[in-house]
Amino acid sequence: MGNCPLLFMLSKIIKLAQLFEKLASKTLYHGTCIKNIPSIKQHGLIPQVRHWVSDSYGCEIDLDEDSEEYSGLSEENRPKFDITFATDKEELSKALGAAIAAVAGYLKKSFHDVTDEEIRALGAIVIMYDAEEAWEHKPEEDPHGQWEYENQGYVTVEPGDYFSERCQSIDNVLTGEPMIRLLRQYGVWPRDWGPDKLKNQKELLLKHFVPIYKNRQKELIEKMNELNDDEINKLYYKVYKNYG
Repeated sequence: MGNCPLLFMLSKIIKLAQLFEKLASKTLYHGTCIKNIPSIKQHGLIPQVRHWVSDSYGCEIDLDEDSEEYSGLSEENRPKFDITFATDKEELSKALGAAIAAVAGYLKKSFHDVTDEEIRALGAIVIMYDAEEAWEHKPEEDPHGQWEYENQGYVTVEPGDYFSERCQSIDNVLTGEPMIRLLRQYGVWPRDWGPDKLKNQKELLLKHFVPIYKNRQKELIEKMNELNDDEINKLYYKVYKNYG
């Protein structure tokens, strides 16, 4: 009986350690189009060449794994293109980019022509909680080229990417306003490019200046509305590109 308090305490410590381990494990994100969601919910994320990869590399790299171009390479060094990608919150812009590429493919539009409203209506962010261990990760820095040397086949994997050649289960999907709130939370929305560029630049400028001129907000908005498109664009890049 004398050991019961000690066992109880050890049990609590183990549970607490497990909780901390769970909290430390990264949540990962994957951008897509709502048309893919039924399949993703049923089968998970299936490794394949998506619009984001084909748009980024299609003109530079033959994306056919069976191409004669790769016939002389060992299996280890042959390019691997059927991959699914994810990112963490620090690079959530990559998930947004993947969602925009998927929407562009669905609408048969150019990537840069997709509007904010189309992203809001057709984009989706897939979420995987505590997922870090299930995915491969390319480090942000590879000073001695060790990762590149050992993983020569992953030619479409960028520094910081999480990727997998296996199907990956998902936990949640955000679309519409919940998706936009997530993107805003991590500072990747609104965009400062695309068809809604100037409207968004004005919103971001107001966000920057309101805390500075908090007692003159009405005057600030009036002055901002007096600026033409070129003046808004120049002011935006002066504020955000030069001073962050």
